[in-house]
Amino acid sequence: MCTGCGQRPEAWVRRGLCYDCKPGTRGRPLPCRRCGSPQDYWTQGLCRACHPLAPQRPRSCPGCLAWGTARIHAGWCSACKAWQHQHPTTGECVSCHRTLSLDQHRACRLCWRQTDQQAYAGQPRDVLAANQHGQQLWFAGMGDPRKGYRPHPRRDYRRTSTARPQPTDPSCPGQQTIYDFLDPIAPRAQRYGFGDPPSQTFAASVDRRLLEHAARHGWSARQTDKTRIALRVAQAKHTITCGRFKASHVAALADHDLAVRTTLAFLAACDLLDEDRVPDLPV
Repeated sequence: MCTGCGQRPEAWVRRGLCYDCKPGTRGRPLPCRRCGSPQDYWTQGLCRACHPLAPQRPRSCPGCLAWGTARIHAGWCSACKAWQHQHPTTGECVSCHRTLSLDQHRACRLCWRQTDQQAYAGQPRDVLAANQHGQQLWFAGMGDPRKGYRPHPRRDYRRTSTARPQPTDPSCPGQQTIYDFLDPIAPRAQRYGFGDPPSQTFAASVDRRLLEHAARHGWSARQTDKTRIALRVAQAKHTITCGRFKASHVAALADHDLAVRTTLAFLAACDLLDEDRVPDLPV
C-alpha cells in the first residue's frame, strides 16, 4: 500500500507511493478500462469500484439516495432493485426530474416514499406538494417498521409472575439440577484408589452426622471436607458396612495424608470408635 496515504496500492513496485501521492504530473493512469472513470484508480487498469479485490467504500444509492450501499447490484439498494422489478417503466420523474423507474403516478421511489409518509400524517397524496420542501433520506437496508418488522416492547424480567403455581405430584419431583445430587466429596475420595464405600446407606448416615457435628462445633469448610474424605476412604479400604470404626484403621490413614485427629474426635464423640490400639508405654 501507499506509504503516503495508506489508502491505495503503490503505483510502481518498490516506489512506495500511489499515483495521487507521487510528485509531478507525468505518468498518470489511464481511465478505468471497465467503466471509464478517471478517478479513484486502484490497480491493473481498474478503479476501486471495478476491481474485484479492492476494499469498497460505502456510497449512496443512485435511486433513493440511501447511504450505505456497496458494489453489489452496482450500488443500488435492495429496495430500489425490487422497485425496478415491480415498475419496469422508466422515464422522467414529475418531482425530481430524474430518469428512473416510475410507478403509475409517474414518481420515482424517493418521491413516492416522501408522498407516502405525508399520507400517513393525514395529508392527501400529492407528489408535487409532498416533495416541494425536500425529502427525508434514510440508511440503506432499514425498512419502514409499519410495513414489515415491528420491534417488540422490552420485557421486564425482574417482575415476578402473578400466576398461581400449579400443584406438583409428589411421586414426580420434576427436573433436578445437577447440584442437587452431585457430591463433590465422592470423586475426591476415589482419588486414593479404594472406590466407594460398600454401604452407601451407612456412609450417608455417617456423613450426615459429621455435618451436624461440624456445624455444632464450628469447624471450617476445609476441615469438614477433609474429615468427610477420611471417613469415606476408611469405609472403602476396610469394608466397613455398619457398626464401629477401629482406631487402628483410622490411624493408618496418616499414611495417605488424611485427617486422622478430627476423624478420631468425631467418632469418639458419636460413640462410633473402637479403641484397639496398644499403648506405647505400659499402664
